[in-house]
Amino acid sequence: MNCRIPARLSVCALLTLGLTLPASAALAAPAPVQAPNPNLAAQTSCGLDFTLVLDRSASVSGSSVKAAANGFLDELAGTGSTVSLVSFADTATVDRSATALSAGANLDAVKSAVNDLSFGGYTNWDDGLVKAEASFSAFPAGPPPLVIVITDGVPNRWIDDASGHESGSGSSLSQTALN
Repeated sequence: MNCRIPARLSVCALLTLGLTLPASAALAAPAPVQAPNPNLAAQTSCGLDFTLVLDRSASVSGSSVKAAANGFLDELAGTGSTVSLVSFADTATVDRSATALSAGANLDAVKSAVNDLSFGGYTNWDDGLVKAEASFSAFPAGPPPLVIVITDGVPNRWIDDASGHESGSGSSLSQTALN
């Protein structure tokens, strides 16, 4: 059985760590119904192609980001998934190009790249998303990869123009960075 996510579905996930929204941002919604998680290990031909984008700025807890990323990778190991790893602070880097997420050496190599990250600097998720998109060409043909972002959700730097110049004070949330 070959399970691929249809190309017409475009999915982006944003995992925030410790972000508190003001009460005015809350939306009234019915309580979600919790569905059981599927057994991904039993569905080895239904893997995901995804880029994991990690915030390595000074405002996040490095141990929390690493634990979240490694837990996510552990759950998808051996499912036929392919991952690339991008991280960002003042600027972003592609820390691992598209790698089959098989148990063993490949999983260990990706997790090692996560564990080797150093944290500090500003929050430029704009450059992180640019580098994530640039990593897509290394994935197998098919639907575009998913982008999973682990951040505290507070951008304060951004790419200002086509030449890649950075802007932003780095001292507080920037509405320009959000736009």
